Order: sequence, then structure tokens, then C-alpha cells
Amino acid sequence: LPKNVNIVRLYKTAFSGERMVNATQENYVDPFDPESVFKAEISLRKQIDQIVAFLKNNIPGFADIRIKGGASTLGVRESRRILADHILTEYELAKGQKFPDGVVHNASFCLDIHNPDGPGQSVREEGCPDRDQPYDIPYSAMTPLRSTNLLTAGRCISGTHVAMSSYRVMRICMAMGQAAGAAAYLLCQEGLDETRALDPQKIREHLKMRGVDLEA
Repeated sequence: LPKNVNIVRLYKTAFSGERMVNATQENYVDPFDPESVFKAEISLRKQIDQIVAFLKNNIPGFADIRIKGGASTLGVRESRRILADHILTEYELAKGQKFPDGVVHNASFCLDIHNPDGPGQSVREEGCPDRDQPYDIPYSAMTPLRSTNLLTAGRCISGTHVAMSSYRVMRICMAMGQAAGAAAYLLCQEGLDETRALDPQKIREHLKMRGVDLEA
């Protein structure tokens, strides 16, 4: 296997006899430097061939596999995050913190930090809980400091490095996107030009009206 890979994750898909492979990894990539990203793209695509060869040669039933498709570009797990009125922490995730201005409810995913220096997961940090309990994401984690008319959604919201490893996943990011969109709509409807002028309860009420469960 490539030097940065020590586990090959195989997931079932909707098609019989097909598996989605999650294995490639590249370290020390600057996502803001096109040359660094380009070099990583080349390295990761070379890793695909190595991983296919490993599966063919070592895993029963994989002798005749072929590649059906792959990602169009690399996925960056973490880059810059904003500072907002609230910083979401791993300790809040561990106890399943609920917030009065929670606009995403019962978010849940393990604390999943890949080793920044090599293969595998990172060494468990002292005091870092192993996983989360279903938690809320507050509107105040989406309102950047020193900005009055900007909302963020996705992995760039205000949170710690460890907490981000949970809320970065797609389904949670999609829920944040819906909340930010609802807030933007309400700001326009009320003629407000400052994000903090909007009562978060109105966002919650709007989301509930749209079928979002924010209570159970």
C-alpha cells in the first residue's frame, strides 16, 4: 500500500458486486496553493493503481476488479475556519449540547481526525472524547466576528479542530446550508441588513414549518 495508507475501507453501493473504496491519503497539502494541490492530485491518482493492485493480489474475490470511476478532484478535509460569536467545541459535542439558537438539531458523527503526519487516525488527544452525542449547531456559530452581513455554513463555521472533524460531513453541512438559506430569506423579508438583527427563533420557526425537526 502507499506509505500514507494503512487501511482500505470498502462500502457497498446500490449495485451488486460493486464497492466504493475510501483509502487514498496525502499529507502536507496547502489547499490555497495550486501547485501543492496539483502535486497532490498526481500522487493520489498514482495511489489508486497501488490500492487496486493490493486488492487484486490480497483480497479473495477481488482478482478481476476494475475501476468504474473516481472523484473529479481531491477532497480537502480541513482548511480555514471563521471565528464567530460562538466557537463550537468537542466538549459540547461530547455531552450533546443543545442551544436556544440551535438551527441544526441532533447532528451526529464520530470525531474523525486523520493523522496529519502519516497514515491512519490521529493519536487520541488528551481529554478528547472518543465520539459525540447528538448535538445542536447554533446560529451564533455561523455569524462571523467583524462582519454584519455574512453567514457561513459547512466545515468553515466557527469551531475547534476536533469538533470540525464531526460536523464537516455532508448531511450536517447540508442542514447548515438550509438554515443559512432560511436566515437569508428572513433577513430579506424583514428588510434587515445585519445578521444579528434577526431573531434566531424566527429561523427555527421557519425551519419547523418546512418540516425540520428541532425539538425531539
